[in-house]
Amino acid sequence: MGNSFGKVLITRRILLVGQSVRINGRNKLVSRTSDVDGSNGPYSIVLDRKGFIMYLNNSGQQLIYGGWREENFGDIVTFDAQPENENATAYELVLVHEQANQSTTSTTGNGRRLLQVRPTRGGNLVNLNKLNYNATISFLRLESDGNLKAFTYYDQVSYLKWDESFAFFSSHFERECALPSKCGAFGLCDKRMYVACPTVGVERNL
Repeated sequence: MGNSFGKVLITRRILLVGQSVRINGRNKLVSRTSDVDGSNGPYSIVLDRKGFIMYLNNSGQQLIYGGWREENFGDIVTFDAQPENENATAYELVLVHEQANQSTTSTTGNGRRLLQVRPTRGGNLVNLNKLNYNATISFLRLESDGNLKAFTYYDQVSYLKWDESFAFFSSHFERECALPSKCGAFGLCDKRMYVACPTVGVERNL
């Protein structure tokens, strides 16, 4: 995808450990259409003054379906893996959300002044999960079904070394029934089970 200046605009899909989204910059993650179609899907998670919010694009209308709704949640949100103790025997996957501290500094030569933005210390944490192994090789991704998930590399197994280490819609964080794609347009979801309703025009024998 390009813009009017001929530059290539890359849609951000994932955050690696240490990477951030910023209000004054790349401020969102966008899902894929499907696992085999890499074009932009209908789901996004956006950092703005209302919070770090998950949206579903429904025919041009942005519907909120999850995320962290909090005024002035932060100017910068960073995905990180932090050791729980000095021995680093366990790690916590976190979102660090912090405000930006602005200051001006003079440039050389023409007397122009540049505005520098740097994160302030003491940012707030959202704890996603605790892992009893090194979690520094992790990434956060908005899936094609709208779920926000983290995956962590664990090399102490013979296969399936990428382990799902966090899911926003799960039995441990936010109920799965709140995920729009869980049950479908005519579904009824309750306690991780769903009853599929017939599509329009299909007769039922009562």
